[in-house]
Amino acid sequence: MDFSRGFAGQMEELLGQFLQKNGLFDSREDILQRQLVDLDDQETRLERRMTGYQERLMQQFIAMENILNGLNSQGGFLENLIDSLPFTASKK
Repeated sequence: MDFSRGFAGQMEELLGQFLQKNGLFDSREDILQRQLVDLDDQETRLERRMTGYQERLMQQFIAMENILNGLNSQGGFLENLIDSLPFTASKK
């Protein structure tokens, strides 16, 4: 500690270094601002990926439903065909 300037003088100098243009606070603020921009970009990319994934799942679900409906129709047709065969017809 330089006693000729005193504690207050040294604190003033130190605070001046923190607050000056391109000082510690400016540098930290710039870093935080860049991190915010990066996070916004990541969020945008993630939302885009989630939307694409949701659309793919919906298309897969619709395709599965169509397949199940087709299988149910074929199952009903085969049941009727089997019931109409002479050796498997139910006796009424």
